[in-house]
Amino acid sequence: MLFRRPTTSPVSVGALWWRHFYAWHDGYFFKHRSCTKNVPCIGPAFRPVFAANPILIPATDTRLGKQLEGVTRFIPPRGVQPRSQNHLWRSIQAVWHSWNSPRALAYRQHHNLQNDGGSAVIIQAMVFGNAAGRSGTGVLFTRRPDTGENTLFGEFLPHAQGEDLVSGAVTPQVLSDLSTYAPKIFDELSHYAKTLERAQNDMQDIEFTFEKDTLWILQTRSGKRTANAAFRIAYDRVMAGESTREQSLTSLDPMTIDGLLYPHLIEPHELSPIARGLATSPGSAIGYLTFDPEAVTPNSILLRSETSAEDVPAMLLAKGVVTLRGGMTSHAAVIMRSIGKPCISGLEKATITPQGLEVNGSVFPIGTTVTIDGTAGILFQGQGTIEIPSFSFQTSRVLSWADEVRSLRVYANADTPEDILQAVTWGADGIGLCRTEHMMFQAQRLRLIQQFILAPTADWRNRALLELEILHQQDLSALLRAAGSKRLIVRLLDPPLHEFLPTSQEEKSLLASHWEQSLQDIEHRIEKRSEKNPMMGQRGCRLGLAFPELYAMQIRALFGAMDQVTASGLSPDCGVMIPLVSHVKELQTLRTLFYALDPKERRVDFGVMIETPRAALIADELAQWVDFISFGTNDLTQMTWGLSRDDCNPITQTYHGLGISDPFCTLDTVGVGQLIQWACTKAQSVNPHIAISVCGEHAANPHNIGFFHRTGIGAVSCSPWALPRVRLAAATAVLSHDGVSPPKGQSALWKRG
Repeated sequence: MLFRRPTTSPVSVGALWWRHFYAWHDGYFFKHRSCTKNVPCIGPAFRPVFAANPILIPATDTRLGKQLEGVTRFIPPRGVQPRSQNHLWRSIQAVWHSWNSPRALAYRQHHNLQNDGGSAVIIQAMVFGNAAGRSGTGVLFTRRPDTGENTLFGEFLPHAQGEDLVSGAVTPQVLSDLSTYAPKIFDELSHYAKTLERAQNDMQDIEFTFEKDTLWILQTRSGKRTANAAFRIAYDRVMAGESTREQSLTSLDPMTIDGLLYPHLIEPHELSPIARGLATSPGSAIGYLTFDPEAVTPNSILLRSETSAEDVPAMLLAKGVVTLRGGMTSHAAVIMRSIGKPCISGLEKATITPQGLEVNGSVFPIGTTVTIDGTAGILFQGQGTIEIPSFSFQTSRVLSWADEVRSLRVYANADTPEDILQAVTWGADGIGLCRTEHMMFQAQRLRLIQQFILAPTADWRNRALLELEILHQQDLSALLRAAGSKRLIVRLLDPPLHEFLPTSQEEKSLLASHWEQSLQDIEHRIEKRSEKNPMMGQRGCRLGLAFPELYAMQIRALFGAMDQVTASGLSPDCGVMIPLVSHVKELQTLRTLFYALDPKERRVDFGVMIETPRAALIADELAQWVDFISFGTNDLTQMTWGLSRDDCNPITQTYHGLGISDPFCTLDTVGVGQLIQWACTKAQSVNPHIAISVCGEHAANPHNIGFFHRTGIGAVSCSPWALPRVRLAAATAVLSHDGVSPPKGQSALWKRG
């Protein structure tokens, strides 16, 4: 355990943010070149319980040359012989070198950590738990790490060293037996355990050794714990007056709460891994490998090279999805996160063959029982054991404290009544993004929109729209009833039209037969709708410009649905959002269409998504015509980086080796973030009361919430299953030194939010 003294003007040294680094051993100091004083790093009150005051040697850079440049001289502990000094120095260098070992690199990559930190070396004089007399070694937690109960928990071994305990070669004794074996040691240990917990303001994981009835504390650190334990400890410490609500909130990792939301796999080591990939949607499920979307059942794990919009019905039905390609913001990842089912993307060294899934020469045929772990990104063979977690009273109370503190509104992306009800359960303030295209993939609706796109006559197209409007109004009415009085933002159709078109010969033949057309004519019409780069083609608002009757149908359906639910006594609060706008004339044209359909006295606003760099740069022009703007950070990142989010996995792996974070996971605050800041400033300069939000996948990452808070964003919208973590992160942003209140006059909340 080391205590370092921060200064008012910190300087970054590797991954450690302190100005001075000191080492102390029997009155001798090791001093780094940046030091200006000689101050011991361990406070006098704690020194008696530590094993021979340790030496701290910092690694200032991952490059060894830089590390060694920072060392002015090495002062060995008193009495160490020259040969031992050389051995000690080589050991120090080995620790530094271990920073770039394959295992360390793999660990940081798995946990999305950067490589530009470094290691610190602690040297301690040896104490012997295997000495004669009353001696031993052990590990304890100041509270139970599985439940959070306020009682000491741990194990010890008499006449043993630490490696005997951790190796598992010998069965240890429970910590409570120490009170009988060595009462004096147990009493001291209990005292120091509480002292260290108070000093560190957190539950501690402590390693100790006692030699001939003398106790030595070797190390203490914040203890790892289950999600339920984390929230119980935070709650209990506040109730006991040991911590404030604010301190407890900032002590929690927002990602911890995910463990309480998803089914998770117990004892995965008992299963045989088939392959690994990106953990793109958390949770676990057991099912049968299914390759054909038409053959999917509620017990299927759908395996595809990649998914598209036409796969959505099968994805909704399946227990989980695995794709060979794609990244964190691929189609499969986004859809499965939104519905709270597990997904793995970018499966390594895997191919789909007529025989089945082939991985490293092994073939797993259709129907193989598999277990998908979307939290770890591993596909297992066989049937695992899955546990369904739940919220405790303490967790709910801590989240309520977060809601009292945060200024960001937290909305959900939801496309079905079930999604909305789940979002409300997890504490959504409203629905910030309802993607209407996802309603169009039910069989009857898909047939009608295909008829609109491909029908040979205008009469057929108009009949398709009339039928589609009735069904669309029913869908929107169900969504409004589920939302109640909460705000619901409806985005008009966004994807390229070809995503709705049939791809199999069977589907094409059915259409040809239905319309009494030749198969060749149908294929010709489909070919006319194809695009070389559809994500940059006729999609978003360009659909509304090319087919204004399509957007008009959606707007009429929404107004009709609002009138229906209003008549039943509800007070719907809606917004209509236009996607992928890049020019103000696009927006003006569609705004004219919107108001020509006469919103009347309905509570409905008109807004725009900012998804292209050009839209961000002209945000002041756009803001004059709308009530709100929302940043679609998935597309904004894709277009700013020139990087396909569906094919980015190999590239982001290369980037990680260069110390570049995945821009689809961690917001690029220098590039994309600068566009967002610019757009906010420009929009508010002409429309001070404009409501501003973010509805891309970046809103689900707690690491991005501080930036959105500082920028003055009023709301974020994320998948329902990410809501609890984002609520907690929004409170942390206010309480931490990184979070500041939005400047006065800026919109901090959604309009009518």
